[in-house]
Amino acid sequence: MNKDGKKMKVQEATNLIIQQIEEVVIQREDWHPKVYIGKTQNVEEREKEHLREGHPLYYLVCLATGSSEKINQLEKSCIVALRNSQKLQMYNERDGGAGNPQADNLYVAFTELWPGDDFEELPMANLFDSNKFPIQL
Repeated sequence: MNKDGKKMKVQEATNLIIQQIEEVVIQREDWHPKVYIGKTQNVEEREKEHLREGHPLYYLVCLATGSSEKINQLEKSCIVALRNSQKLQMYNERDGGAGNPQADNLYVAFTELWPGDDFEELPMANLFDSNKFPIQL
């Protein structure tokens, strides 16, 4: 939601999400992960699935919640914006919109562990502005 308590529009949410991811990634000069944007109904279970599937994706952080229709739109929009970012590298292979049609959460994950964090102990969500995330669509 916006500061005024209204639900955020997809493009506004996309801009905020990409800006925040850029800030998180560029704050460490020695950390250069690729970024993955995805959607799910259960963030914790999805993180386990990625690891079982052999994807090097760490620190899943829920960035937005809302109807499956809005989350689908947001996923596509964020992937386009990520692809156009001059500061981020993208891990997504597809343009979004596939996968779970009932997904009501949008998340971000990274392909590298934070420098010095050998066991995924860093609460990555703490690096995202808790006053803004997760966004309500």
